[in-house]
Amino acid sequence: FSHQTDSIDIVDGGTLAQGLIPMISQYDHLIVVDTVNSVGVEPGEVYFFDFAHAPAEIDWQGSAHEVEMLQTLNMMDIVGDRPHTFV
Repeated sequence: FSHQTDSIDIVDGGTLAQGLIPMISQYDHLIVVDTVNSVGVEPGEVYFFDFAHAPAEIDWQGSAHEVEMLQTLNMMDIVGDRPHTFV
């Protein structure tokens, strides 16, 4: 989707978390749609948060990603390539 000043790209990254780094690093903002476990949240419930302030109760384990998306985003953060990210 594009506009005169902004655009949105929708990409199915599958399980390629780390393989997406070159593409992800080109953006100013990133919205990751994935599944996570969280205390007090029912299955199927929408849970939204800023990655930089992820709630402590989020459980990132059990993902189907080859390399966890959390690890990928943290690696990008270390080298300063992670865009402002929402999950």
